[in-house]
Amino acid sequence: MKKILLLGLVLMLSVSLAYAQEDDNVDSMELQGTIVDNISAAAHVSDMPKFIRTYSKAKALEENNARSGYSIFSEGKLMRFDEASSESIAEFLQDPESKLEVEVEAQKVDYTNELTMITIMNLE
Repeated sequence: MKKILLLGLVLMLSVSLAYAQEDDNVDSMELQGTIVDNISAAAHVSDMPKFIRTYSKAKALEENNARSGYSIFSEGKLMRFDEASSESIAEFLQDPESKLEVEVEAQKVDYTNELTMITIMNLE
């Protein structure tokens, strides 16, 4: 009887762990788009698709623009990154090989509606 009870408990625990891991994956998303600083994004919200065609990495790295943080323009939507992610993006953009067109893995923070970046790389 004790073995059956113990087996049932182990089974319930393993199912709970599997369910918890599945929930973590739901929050994660992959995005492909263009990095833009938040000052420039705010100034060009109405014409973002046209604006990003002429937007430069040098502009994104200007001191005031970099300090404002970063967003990604993907699939017609502008999504803002949290402060820590923006700092990582600024470091990424310092690399001479980096580009504004990127692929990002991120999680959405519900209470702030911002993205927390997990990984970033140049879009191939």
